[in-house]
Amino acid sequence: MKRLPNEIVNIIYDYDGRYKENYNKTIKQIDGYNNWFKLKKETIISSMMHYYLLLEKESRNYLKDTQELTFSKFFFENNLK
Repeated sequence: MKRLPNEIVNIIYDYDGRYKENYNKTIKQIDGYNNWFKLKKETIISSMMHYYLLLEKESRNYLKDTQELTFSKFFFENNLK
């Protein structure tokens, strides 16, 4: 069975819209993860920051780790399990 050249396949995907539809779904999903990340990080920091001197060492370390957490680390740790 012969295969079509990649250029033809790309033109077909562009024409029927599946590529753009999948791209838009992926962007929306990543945006949702980013919003969840920001909400979680800001909530943890704002709820623990005022009581920093009262926290135990384990909780202080958790707060520090949360402050240093990046989106990419959050995304890949939660999606590669």
